[in-house]
Amino acid sequence: MSSCKIKRDLESCEREIEKLQKTIKQKNKELQEVKAYIEKLSPKVKTDNQTQTDEDNDPQRLLYEAINKDNLIEELSGTKAQLEKELRTAEEELKTSSANPSTPNGQAFITKHRMELVNRLGLLPPILTRLHVRGVLSQEEIEIVEIKPTKSQQNQALLNMVVRKGARAQEYFYLALRESDLLLVEDLCNS
Repeated sequence: MSSCKIKRDLESCEREIEKLQKTIKQKNKELQEVKAYIEKLSPKVKTDNQTQTDEDNDPQRLLYEAINKDNLIEELSGTKAQLEKELRTAEEELKTSSANPSTPNGQAFITKHRMELVNRLGLLPPILTRLHVRGVLSQEEIEIVEIKPTKSQQNQALLNMVVRKGARAQEYFYLALRESDLLLVEDLCNS
């Protein structure tokens, strides 16, 4: 892998991390706004010269507002947690790619490890689904792979299709394999 490609990949990861950090900052701001809104809706102590209306004391309305507040807080907290997780993952990938510039691209990986992949690919459905979602394989092509009688023939058919489709398809295959069976990828890269 060329140093220019590595540099572009690192810059891309750094931009993605910056985007995630901005999104987390925005979600924190939204969370603060929701908390402020909740504070505003919380029952307030009335002064002696103020009277409470029936609406202020309506238990159903108060329960509904409390549930809505809790749901908003839970939703924003979940979003924030997911974004923080994505940020950590992106940072880890950045560190990994920086520490290991010899990580192969999809084409080089398949070329080098094709025979091992034919014999060692595990569950195909997660890989096939990822390739289908990314537009690499059609449903008919997935069926052609799945109809093969043996596991190695299925693996061979999948690899043949991906290689025929070119470098971009091979890169998507490599990414799909990393997502679904990272241990296999690491073992092959280290052998």
